[in-house]
Amino acid sequence: MSQGTFEEERPVNQREREVLRYLVSRADESVVPALLRQVESARVLQGPGPCCATVHIYSDVWSEGVTGQGFAIEAPWTQKPLRSVRLRIAGGGPLQLSLLELRHEDEDIAPMEFPAPEQLGPPKVGPL
Repeated sequence: MSQGTFEEERPVNQREREVLRYLVSRADESVVPALLRQVESARVLQGPGPCCATVHIYSDVWSEGVTGQGFAIEAPWTQKPLRSVRLRIAGGGPLQLSLLELRHEDEDIAPMEFPAPEQLGPPKVGPL
């Protein structure tokens, strides 16, 4: 979890949950069930004045027995070539959902809602 002050803690909304499920389902099959359990209990921490839909994610459900290096899963936004959605999974112990990020290289301020999974291209798994 990132350090700093967070103004809002809330359950994951429907769109965030859809995007999380879509991205997590493309991870290595050995970790998908544990990460999907986290998605179902996930909560959001959001700081003051966000520039976009990016949120810190946490869950009280730990991926027991599922450990390893952290990684990221990123999918391009097909209608916006300079934008993508990226999920960071923290590692170094049990794998844990960490950050759902709307990457936007085309402008300083981007939409406050993630695109629907149908608007995303095939996700790729890579290093953090």
